[in-house]
Parts: sequence; structure tokens; C-alpha cells
Amino acid sequence: MKKIALTTILLLVSICSVNPQQFDDRPKIMVNGEAVVKVQPDQIVINFGIETWDKDIMIAKKQNNEIMKKAMTVIKESGVPDKEMQTDYLSVEPRYNDNYEKKDLIGYFVRNTFVVTMSDLAKLKI
Repeated sequence: MKKIALTTILLLVSICSVNPQQFDDRPKIMVNGEAVVKVQPDQIVINFGIETWDKDIMIAKKQNNEIMKKAMTVIKESGVPDKEMQTDYLSVEPRYNDNYEKKDLIGYFVRNTFVVTMSDLAKLKI
């Protein structure tokens, strides 16, 4: 009987000690908004990526460099100045059949990305 009475008292104390959220009746102002701005762009940023792979790391890198040079030559021939092109990211990573044990090498993956920022939009032919 004492256990039931003690449990009931503890339950009532815990319920009474909980501070219920009070209603806040103060005046409020809530604002939501959305805007659309239409302007002519003053530059365009284009990202290019090249990925090659081979069992020999030097061959994979050489193939990637050759493709990169060809791509940059074509872009330069289209009238984009050198200052508007730059390398963005270069990654060389080995790949395995089982990444956990690092056994059975598949080959080396070479990723190279570069960015072209065009300021003269007249050169862009869409």
C-alpha cells in the first residue's frame, strides 16, 4: 500500500512540476516574400571534365593530358582567351576489385576538370 501511495505521489509531483507551454497573445507581424529578378548575364561559367583509366598510371595520365590539350585547343580556337580558362581539379586514384582488402588492382583513374569563364557572351553560340 505504501508503494502505491508513494508511486501516486511521485506521479502527481512529476505531472505538476511540468511547465506547460503558455499561450502568447502578444501581437505579432509575420512576413513572407519571394522575388524573381530577370537580368542579362554578364558571364557564363562552364565546367568540363575528363576521365581516363589504365592499369599503368603513366598511360592513364598521358591519355588524360592529350585529351585535355585537344579540348583546350578547340576552346582557344573558338575565341576564348587563355585567361578565361583554368584547371579546377586533378585527381589520380587507384581502383581495386575489393576496396576493403586493396587486392586485385583494376587500374588508375585520372580525373581532370577545368573551368571556362566567358565574359564575351557574343562568342557563345547557342
